[in-house]
Amino acid sequence: MFTVLRTARIRSRRSARAGLLATALLAACSSSENVTSPTGPGPATTIQLSSNGVALNGIGSSDSIHATVRDAAGQSTGASVTWSSEDATIAVVVANGAVGSIVARAAGVTRVRATSGALTSEIEVRVLGVRSVTLVQRTLSLRAGDGQTIGVLVDADVNTPQDVRYSISNPAVATVNASGLVNGVTPGTATLTVTSTADPRLTSSAIVTVNPARAVSFAPGGAALTLWLGDARALEASVDVDATESTDIVWSSENPSVATVNEAGVLVAVGEGTAIIRATSAADARASAAMVLTVLPARRDATDGRGTSDRTSRGRTGR
Repeated sequence: MFTVLRTARIRSRRSARAGLLATALLAACSSSENVTSPTGPGPATTIQLSSNGVALNGIGSSDSIHATVRDAAGQSTGASVTWSSEDATIAVVVANGAVGSIVARAAGVTRVRATSGALTSEIEVRVLGVRSVTLVQRTLSLRAGDGQTIGVLVDADVNTPQDVRYSISNPAVATVNASGLVNGVTPGTATLTVTSTADPRLTSSAIVTVNPARAVSFAPGGAALTLWLGDARALEASVDVDATESTDIVWSSENPSVATVNEAGVLVAVGEGTAIIRATSAADARASAAMVLTVLPARRDATDGRGTSDRTSRGRTGR
């Protein structure tokens, strides 16, 4: 009887141990089913860019964008990226791995592309700035001593600086100031150039021709005249002005107590001495000619001793 009971107890203990072992094995299997084995990213399916578009304000300005190659689950694959610009004259891309630095070269619109294998992604790049500068006149003619402002048209984006800089090839012929005012110096030709300060590659030029200054002149030998007191003389002078300008002459005497001259250029000697008689262009007061007049005492008549005069009214006035 004792032997039977002992055998039963041993069998019971063995069964309990087997049950515990089975339970542990089941728990271990259940735990291993819930653990996910670590895996790498899947095949690349898209390139994600950090910006949908870039606007650069002015030549030389820059901006950077980032490119990330991702798989279907959105996980970064770490794949390499190459960069390119559709129009390198407008903007270029300086690549540094996944980062592309876009640098503006000229006003306009282009597209920048990121490529990884067969995948591509691109954005629009707009460079704001000056597109062109154009002088209104391609030729400019003026006289020495004259000034004329030349106009310039600037085609640029809104809020873009539209300043220009003027220069001239021969300042001995003509000069130009910061406002585009051209002044004739001496007869000759020179090239006037206007340059965009925002983009020095944009220029426009015009040929400047400087003609001799307007002038008034007397006939050869007419710069000096001697009259007797009481004499009269019709003066004449020529004037060089533009075809559209008046050729009238304004006459004057700097010593009216010695001589007077009327608007027609008729000179009358009214007193002994000297006087400067001046002929001035009505079109340009800077153009004038001067005559030195000497008035001698009245001539005497040999028969009666009375003074006589030789009055004439011949001549043109230059009009």
